[in-house]
Amino acid sequence: MYFRFLGRPFSELCGIFPMGEVELVQIDSCDDGELHSESLESGIEAILDQRHLVTTLFINASVAEQLPFGITRSAAEHELLDQFGAPEAQGSPIEDPLLGSYGAWYRWRIDGNYMHIAYEPSGSYVSQVTLMTPDAVPEV
Repeated sequence: MYFRFLGRPFSELCGIFPMGEVELVQIDSCDDGELHSESLESGIEAILDQRHLVTTLFINASVAEQLPFGITRSAAEHELLDQFGAPEAQGSPIEDPLLGSYGAWYRWRIDGNYMHIAYEPSGSYVSQVTLMTPDAVPEV
């Protein structure tokens, strides 16, 4: 469901999800006109290009009513590997002295776009699902 919004106008996303008060904010570190929007009510954040097309969706798993592909917040890592196969990239849990703890993460290419799933530091729960267009995928 969420993948269909990648590369589409932000207004289409707002028409489906209860975004509440949405403010588009220029991303200071970007020279290419990217915009950022956040909706705490729906658990969805979006990054938009200069044409207001969605390039990235961040889905907070503890808030969102539904996660992509039937993923549940309690999905075990082995369940995701069974469902999606070997990830294109992955990372182990880390402890950063400045930013705190991060759980394991996995990234898959699906239908020409990308899905990144991050776990809470304990590894017990999915914390965030990120969907990205190919141009939005960060280097590992």
